Amino acid sequence: MLHKEFNELGTVQLYIAFGGSFFAIVNLSDLKIVVDLQNKQEILKYAKNIRDYINVILMFNTRCRRHQFR
Repeated sequence: MLHKEFNELGTVQLYIAFGGSFFAIVNLSDLKIVVDLQNKQEILKYAKNIRDYINVILMFNTRCRRHQFR
């Protein structure tokens, strides 16, 4: 599983999973948003929208499964 954390304006974890559905998990200091996305363009648009607030790391992993992110 690809995984990175950056503690600048909070902790940011953004994952892209293929072979099922796209999803992103963004963790801030006291905020957790789970967003299900349907295609790569949507997740890139989402990342661009929050770029002004937090640093976003995009990671690609063909073997990601939802249970690995709990």
